[in-house]
Amino acid sequence: SPVSLQLEARLIPLLADVQEAAEMGLVPASSYGNRKAVPHVYFEDSLPEWIVDICYDPQTSGGLLFALPQEEVREFLKDLHDAGVVRATCIGQVIERGEYPIYVHQ
Repeated sequence: SPVSLQLEARLIPLLADVQEAAEMGLVPASSYGNRKAVPHVYFEDSLPEWIVDICYDPQTSGGLLFALPQEEVREFLKDLHDAGVVRATCIGQVIERGEYPIYVHQ
């Protein structure tokens, strides 16, 4: 792909107590397999390890990720919120292709 994704970790919605569990090391074993399967992700040095663990957690497959033009984001989120999807949020953007296909920042 001629683009990369830039995600903002602080914007990713988390279930209650996820941070506490990840900080205690309660991470599914298959997370480590996911790290091996998708090794070319840049994580900002200031990110704590628990966030990296969560980004590779296989249990997050229940969420949906939409990519759409920036000028459509506000209206799309409003429509989702009006339909009862209250946790929908914009967590990043598509950027010009960099060294990595995915960048995760604080």
